[in-house]
Amino acid sequence: SREYFTAKDLEMASRSDYGLMVWDCQSTGTLGNIFELLKRRSPTVVFLNRKKEFYTVAGEDGLKGLLNLMEKGVRMKAKAKMGLALKMKGLRQEELLLTR
Repeated sequence: SREYFTAKDLEMASRSDYGLMVWDCQSTGTLGNIFELLKRRSPTVVFLNRKKEFYTVAGEDGLKGLLNLMEKGVRMKAKAKMGLALKMKGLRQEELLLTR
């Protein structure tokens, strides 16, 4: 069930120093895992399977770049489904608190 996978993903993020993911530039589950790792200041290397390239996400700029790789329609659906604007704002606030 979704609850099982959410709990599993949160536990994995809490135990990880970094992430390695394969992403189709669409999955909101993978994108959510990247957010969880970034909240914990853990960088993520993402293999973009369609481009056959690796992409490193270690902060807000990297995340924005990753989101820009999504097709516009898919990105809009992800924004609605995940509340991407709030998640980005939360990351920004976390980064500000850590730099003080």
